Amino acid sequence: MGLSHVIFDSEHQLAVAVTKTVADCVRDALTEQQTFSVGLSGGSMAKLISPHLRQLADINWSRMHFFYCDERIVPPDSPEYTHKIYEDELYSHIDIPSENVHTVNTFLTGILL
Repeated sequence: MGLSHVIFDSEHQLAVAVTKTVADCVRDALTEQQTFSVGLSGGSMAKLISPHLRQLADINWSRMHFFYCDERIVPPDSPEYTHKIYEDELYSHIDIPSENVHTVNTFLTGILL
């Protein structure tokens, strides 16, 4: 599979294309396996794609697992806390078990590499 890039005219077009790609991958995978995992990006992407993802009525969200790929190490009450953004914009609108959302423990101490 070769690499390519696509330039979109708007954020809306980007969000629709990302949602379609994710939905197609999920539907295909769940015909052959029990669960499907998605790595979520934070920042502006969370608010951009969540309204589109939550419109996917045919997805069995209980078979999905979400992981954060670039969580900011901030307290949970920070407006930049990725999990809070997805909670407000996506999870509160779909039927997904809380144990299927894998957060980053921002209270761990030690060395960050």
